[in-house]
Amino acid sequence: MSQPPGPPPVPVTDTEHFLASQWKFNQALGRHLMPLIEREHGVSLKDLMVLGHIRSGVQYPTELACELQIPKHMTSRVLDDLLGKGLIERSIDPHDSRRTRLSMSPAGLTLLQDARTTVDATIRQMFEHIPAEQRAGVLVAVQTLAQAAHAAFGSRA
Repeated sequence: MSQPPGPPPVPVTDTEHFLASQWKFNQALGRHLMPLIEREHGVSLKDLMVLGHIRSGVQYPTELACELQIPKHMTSRVLDDLLGKGLIERSIDPHDSRRTRLSMSPAGLTLLQDARTTVDATIRQMFEHIPAEQRAGVLVAVQTLAQAAHAAFGSRA
């Protein structure tokens, strides 16, 4: 008869601690935020990322795929879905008729603003569990990690 598996090993290196903590953070936030966004706004978190990039000035599907580091075929599916929901618009580029430009529809702008309010409330709820005197340090640490990743791995980090 075999014995039941013991508890998982405790991380012992900084790398293991970092990866385990990042995993737990992403899983906890994703488990809460993804269904909330879908329930409240009828879109996925990926849809919100696409909408946010289009709102910030990304105009072409290929550029969007590069920015989000997702395959072009997946980008096309997301864009088709957003078009079907009336959240974005496509038009022919006036400078190059072979290219399609993306822009936000009024409904997309409204949805994005409403969803950002939901995300902000979720992040505030999470930050309420961090002692007030540590919150600024947490934000600095996350910014430092992002800058280090960018320095180590380039702009696509």
